[in-house]
Amino acid sequence: MTVADLNIIKADIYNTPVSGQSSYVFVQVQLYDGSFGCGEATYHRAQDQVIEAINSVIPRLINHPCEHIDGLTSELIDESTDLPERTALYALETAVYEARARSKYLPAYELMKSGASRHINYYANLNRNTDRTPEGWANLALEAVNAGYKGIKLAPLDGIDWHNTENNHKVIDGVLESLDSIRKRIGYKPLVMIDCHWCFDKSQAKNFINKIEQFSIEWVEALIPEETHMAPDLKSLRDHANNKGIKMSGGEFLSGFNAFLPMLGQSCYDVINPDLRFCGIKDMCRLADLAEKKQILFSPHNPVGPLNEIASAHICATTQAFYLLEKQYCESTIAESLIDDSSCPLVNGERELSTGHGWGLSLTENSRANLVAD
Repeated sequence: MTVADLNIIKADIYNTPVSGQSSYVFVQVQLYDGSFGCGEATYHRAQDQVIEAINSVIPRLINHPCEHIDGLTSELIDESTDLPERTALYALETAVYEARARSKYLPAYELMKSGASRHINYYANLNRNTDRTPEGWANLALEAVNAGYKGIKLAPLDGIDWHNTENNHKVIDGVLESLDSIRKRIGYKPLVMIDCHWCFDKSQAKNFINKIEQFSIEWVEALIPEETHMAPDLKSLRDHANNKGIKMSGGEFLSGFNAFLPMLGQSCYDVINPDLRFCGIKDMCRLADLAEKKQILFSPHNPVGPLNEIASAHICATTQAFYLLEKQYCESTIAESLIDDSSCPLVNGERELSTGHGWGLSLTENSRANLVAD
C-alpha cells in the first residue's frame, strides 16, 4: 500500500429524518484504497449551519492524507469555533478515523488504545418522551428498565421560569411527583439521573438537591451554568450533593480538553459528560485518561444518533474510568433502522464491541436515502 492509497477521495453527507422533531446528519468518506468511514454531524439546533460547514471543508479534505486528519482539524478549530462548526469538523474527523481503522484492518478502539475493554453498559435517556406526566415518565422508565438498561435519565424541569415563583413551585412539585411515580414503578435498584439543563442558581440548586434526596438519585446534571467563573459554585454544589448521596455530573457543552481543565482542577464533578461532537476523538481520549488519573467517572453525552453513540462507545472502551454511555430511548422506529449493528447488537442495555474493522457496524440504505447535494 502506498501513501497515496490513504488519501481521501470522496465525502458525502446524508440528512435523514427520524421523527417529527429531529433528523440525523451522517457523513461518509472514502479513501483511495476503497476503505470508508462514517461519522455523525447531528446538531438539532442548527442542522443547516452544520451541513454548510461540512460542505465548505470537503474541498480541503480531498487528496488530504487520512493519517494527518488531526492536523487539519487542529488547524481549523480554535477556542472561538462555535458548536455547529465543531460538530461538522469532528464528524468528518470521526469518519476519517474509521476509514483509517478499516485500512489497517483494525477495530477503531485498537487505534486509540491497545487492550481495550469491549463491554459497554448503557443508560436510557427518556427525554424524547411526549407524555411528561408522572404516569408517562414512570411507564417509559419501566419499559427501559425491562429492556435491560442500567438506569434512566430524565429532564423533567419543563417550564421553569425564575421570574415566576408560583409557577416554579408547581414545576418542582411535578418533578417530585414524577420521581415518586418512577420509584414506585421500577423500585430503587435501577439508577435514576436528572438533567436540569442549567435552570438553577446556586441557592435554588441546593434546595432542589434537598428535595430529591429521598428518591435515591444517582447523579444530578447541569444544575447551573458551567462557565469557568462558576467553578467555585459548582464545587460547592458537588460537596452538597455528595453529602446527600448524589453525584454531580456535567460538561456536555464544554468544548475540548482545555475547557475541562479549570473545572477538573477545582474538583467540580464526580462524573464528566463530554460530547464527541464538541471535543473530537483526540480530546475525548485525553479526557478519559485524565478522568482515570483523577478517579472520577467518564460518561459521554450522546443526545443524538447511532454513529455518535458507537464512536463514543469505542472511546469508552479505552478507559477504566468509563461508567455508563447514554442512549436515546425510543427516538423512533426509523432511528433503529439506520444502522446494521448485527456484529455488535445492543442486548439488555449492553453492547460487546465488534472485533471487526472500524466501528464494527455500517449505515443501511435507509440512512443513505437523503444525499445532500453540495
